[in-house]
Amino acid sequence: MRIGNMTSALGVRRETGERIQPAEVVRRCAADGFEVMDINLCGLHRGPGMFRGEGWRKAAEELRNEAEKCGVSFVQSHLPYRSMSMKPDVELFSTPEGAEKYRELSLRAIEITHILGGKWAVIHPMNDREAVVGDNEAHIQYNLRILDREIELCHKLNVGLAFENIFDQYHLRRFGMRALELKQLIDYCHDPLIQACWDVGHGNITTEDQSAAIRVLGDHIKALHIHDNNGRDDLHVFPFTGTVKWESVMNALYESGCKADLVLETTGSRMPDHLRDEEQKMLVSICKHLVSLYQ
Repeated sequence: MRIGNMTSALGVRRETGERIQPAEVVRRCAADGFEVMDINLCGLHRGPGMFRGEGWRKAAEELRNEAEKCGVSFVQSHLPYRSMSMKPDVELFSTPEGAEKYRELSLRAIEITHILGGKWAVIHPMNDREAVVGDNEAHIQYNLRILDREIELCHKLNVGLAFENIFDQYHLRRFGMRALELKQLIDYCHDPLIQACWDVGHGNITTEDQSAAIRVLGDHIKALHIHDNNGRDDLHVFPFTGTVKWESVMNALYESGCKADLVLETTGSRMPDHLRDEEQKMLVSICKHLVSLYQ
């Protein structure tokens, strides 16, 4: 089990508000001791960035070359997802043209994952708004229908889709909150490229004993999101600063046969830039301790 971080890990510079670009994040994470990376493409549809212009393929190739020079590799990505609260998303999906643009960028994200060498693209499952709560078959069919082009491209490029466990939000019961729902989707597809991502922070919100949920999915877990919280809010804080029972989580991952890399999804802090690498080195130490619990 290797330890990794996301390209969003360093957030913005406290001094200027400037977002720290992926190539710099890769260089610094590699120097601080991380072994693998996750390309965070969650906001690809929300604004400008290195992958929005016509040269996005070249940008991806250059980022992969940079990672190789630093001795790290990209193993997974986080695809764009539709937020129920962010104004840009609400506006985007108010028109068919906007929804199609999102779809184009979702497909682009899968190709970026492939160019970088990633094997798994993490995606949030969606609700069928026309289906009743508990009609899992309807939700499964809905996800496969709206992701038909993504699934086709994944097979072409040999990139897997890892459906992530999520949590209820804004009083909406969301499909994919429970491990059993993800397992039903995976079993229905019977496809080695349709698997699961286990988000430990989300699991801490939805269940008191996520070790049991992890065992339901077993070796279908191909990607991990590692972060902590207070059991109520999706805070994305450092491991051991919340209420996650890390010993039981890591033991359950081991016993379930999960072979995924341990990838942090913590929120970029507001530390002054000259202290940021010390912070990342501390996170490397935390991750190494978590790996020592994987038994």
